[in-house]
Amino acid sequence: MTSFRFDQPALLWLLLLAVPIVWLGMRSLAVLEPVRRWSAIALRLGVLAVLVMMLAGLQGVQTHSDLTVIAVIDQSQSVREFARPPSDPNPGSGQPPSNIEQWVRSYLRTAAGDQKQDDRFGFVTFDGRATVRTAPGSGVNLDSATIENPAEGTRAADALRAA
Repeated sequence: MTSFRFDQPALLWLLLLAVPIVWLGMRSLAVLEPVRRWSAIALRLGVLAVLVMMLAGLQGVQTHSDLTVIAVIDQSQSVREFARPPSDPNPGSGQPPSNIEQWVRSYLRTAAGDQKQDDRFGFVTFDGRATVRTAPGSGVNLDSATIENPAEGTRAADALRAA
């Protein structure tokens, strides 16, 4: 759905300049035949309208009801060693998670619980390299294999570019 809006709608008052343009055009172009006179006036009004719309900041706004979410998950060695899951239980399970990976998967499943039919979900993991685990799709597939041989380092920028 496309709608239009203006950054500075007060500048639309400049369209009132159309009145003197028509009046002056009728007086100064009186020697021309009527078709040429009205064509010249219409062209001047068109230029005025384009300039005023540009000054007022006309924008076309497109809205969508579907959503694409891509989770970017850090699986670097520092997270594996030092990150601890929150002390509150997994949503819905009533038991605390045993590791951070289990907590992240449980959190993402819960967050995607109210996913609509047209919504898409995917996730990217990263350590020393970024890996697309699941391309955006209609279902939530978090069962992809984790990193078997972690690479040294953390490349968050690469993961965000991949996402």
